[in-house]
Amino acid sequence: DSWPSTSDVHELLAHASAYGASIAFLFFPSDGAFWQRSFGSSVTNCEVWAFGIRFEEFVSDVRRSLETVGLLKAAHSKKP
Repeated sequence: DSWPSTSDVHELLAHASAYGASIAFLFFPSDGAFWQRSFGSSVTNCEVWAFGIRFEEFVSDVRRSLETVGLLKAAHSKKP
């Protein structure tokens, strides 16, 4: 899998650093299954992710991505 390229990650981290973001991620089209790749944390403590999103499942794949990075509460989780 060639996505994301090194330059994609460098650009993402430059923008994340400028905004002081603790999480940064990229979406890419996926012809097959939904995929996710964690790159760990950068030296600025920004968690870096990439996600493959299927057009046919766009909403559910984006939701799943946001749940993965902790920006959206999982639909199946219970309220405290």
